[in-house]
Amino acid sequence: MFGQTGHGDYMQQHVSGVELEQGRDLLRAAGAIKRKEEQGDYTFYFEEELRAAAVQAGFTPGRWQNCFGNQAVALAAKK
Repeated sequence: MFGQTGHGDYMQQHVSGVELEQGRDLLRAAGAIKRKEEQGDYTFYFEEELRAAAVQAGFTPGRWQNCFGNQAVALAAKK
């Protein structure tokens, strides 16, 4: 895939040390988020699942807002 050089050589030639460390930090954070979800610290829902959960809990869903680069949906609701 990278010709004669290995992955490490490619990274050294094309990515700065700061960028490499930022990428590692991002992967560590993603892993921590996944572990917390698996432990039950929080749950991720698709928009329709969130709407249904809000209604089931007695809320009247109001305004929806995509946030975090369209990675999450925030819901304003009334009870």
